[in-house]
Amino acid sequence: MKGQGGFTLVEMLVALFIFGIISAAGVLVLTFGLEAKERSAAVVERLKTFQLARAVLKSDLGQLVERPARGPLGGGVAFRGGAARGKAPVLAFVRSGWDNPYAAEDRSTLQYVEYALEDGVLLRRSRARVDAAADTPEQLRPVLTGVTSFSIAFFDGVQWSDSWQSVSERGIGLPKVVAIEAEIEGFGEIRQLFMTPAVT
Repeated sequence: MKGQGGFTLVEMLVALFIFGIISAAGVLVLTFGLEAKERSAAVVERLKTFQLARAVLKSDLGQLVERPARGPLGGGVAFRGGAARGKAPVLAFVRSGWDNPYAAEDRSTLQYVEYALEDGVLLRRSRARVDAAADTPEQLRPVLTGVTSFSIAFFDGVQWSDSWQSVSERGIGLPKVVAIEAEIEGFGEIRQLFMTPAVT
């Protein structure tokens, strides 16, 4: 009587060993692929955040108007900018082009805006009225996180300055270009230039 065909125990063990190696390699490849996808998604999200921050700054600085904004205690600075110190704003100005479709709200199209750097976060503050009273509401919006260093400079058409203050009575006017240099987590050092309406 002929013996029945089949695998020996050694052959089965070798087959299982090879299958185990292939399975482990497959798991490693799948894990690496998933981690790479997560890293890629994080980079894309970070890039979107940076591009949005740049678009907001470009929109604000591209619609500057030389209109003094009075606070609850008075004053009348039209444009102010300089180094980040404490919670003081690095930029403060009035911009136009704040949409008010069909005059739905009781306000103008001008808006007072401040940018400040707090704990590595670039914040945008705005208020519903250009001239503020003590109870004028403010909106606070984080624009960019992970800012480890920040500096700002202003170009008047001839030379650069690291601070600017325009009061309408003095007739200093607005800077033509605002330059921002920052070190941002995930991007390193960047330099961005923003032209203002004063350049025309």
